[in-house]
Amino acid sequence: EVFGVSTAALLRDDLEIVTKSIEVNSDTTASTVRVVKTEEIDDYFSAHNKLAKRIALCIFIFSLAATPGIVLSTIGEKYGILGAIIEILALVIIAFIAVPSLLQMPKYSYLKKDGIELEYGIKGKTEELKKAFAPTLYIGIVSGIAVCISSVIPMMVCSFFEITCDLHIALGGCLMLLFISAGITSIVFVLIKWQGFRRVLSIN
Repeated sequence: EVFGVSTAALLRDDLEIVTKSIEVNSDTTASTVRVVKTEEIDDYFSAHNKLAKRIALCIFIFSLAATPGIVLSTIGEKYGILGAIIEILALVIIAFIAVPSLLQMPKYSYLKKDGIELEYGIKGKTEELKKAFAPTLYIGIVSGIAVCISSVIPMMVCSFFEITCDLHIALGGCLMLLFISAGITSIVFVLIKWQGFRRVLSIN
């Protein structure tokens, strides 16, 4: 006994205090953790896939926006101004394509926060999707790099044949830009999609 109280009673009181503390902590944790449902992840993947396509398309359009001006400027100065107008219109089109998808993504910002967990089965399904997409990622990056490297070929051909016509040189430059834009578009598209899988799998 300690001060007239049995040690068994003291140990029992300590055990009750510890048990209550654990229960309180468990209840607090359970109340702060949000479970992300399968439907939410499906919606996120759908929005993210749409974003990847639109961003890739915008990059493609932006990369080629200057080509009309390059070609038209070889015909005459006033036609170069027309090319500048076309370039401005291309930027307007890019805004209409990209902005709607960009405005949808902030509603999924909670996926980047702490205190959430995935519903059972989501992580396994996402792992399968990521694994299935891996070959596409590899092909997209490798082919994109290869096309970008090959973009210098049109200008090399012009140099080899000693082409001096401004129009032909401009067309060669435009073809080079086409190669570059296609390569960058391929790389950006697959990387954005890949990042979507990584975002979901980083939860928990």
